[in-house]
Amino acid sequence: MTKPKQPRFIKISADFKPLPANAKDWVAVVCTAYRTANGLPLMFTARDLGAHPLEKTSSVAEACDLFGFKDWYCADATETTFMLDRSKSPAMPAEFFIGETGWQWTSEEVASDSSIAFGVDLFDGGVYWGYRNGCGLVRACREVSFGECLELYNWAL
Repeated sequence: MTKPKQPRFIKISADFKPLPANAKDWVAVVCTAYRTANGLPLMFTARDLGAHPLEKTSSVAEACDLFGFKDWYCADATETTFMLDRSKSPAMPAEFFIGETGWQWTSEEVASDSSIAFGVDLFDGGVYWGYRNGCGLVRACREVSFGECLELYNWAL
């Protein structure tokens, strides 16, 4: 028996249940196309957490308490690009992610110049550098644990 193909994005309800792609009310999205070093997918907040200067991005993301989890963080550039579909414009799929398609900070700073850091343009999907004093969108993400995968989707990872 062939296992059905896992969708790239799965909407998650406020009561931590998986939803169909056409659901109208969701608070988070699991990106199944990306696996962390632990082999697990990432969950992103469906909405961005507003625009903030770089020095506040980590604290804003870490303050997220969606579903009562305390392990939210600001994604790096690679993790952020996996929530995009670069074959489309805007690259951020509006059917899954709610918010502006502007500049979103990542957790990566430029080692050679402390005044700049990397961000992702949610419209074209490119990774660029920007000055730390500028504002960018923040979206929290977290690794979905194996137990949560089983609970939510009965996945065999």
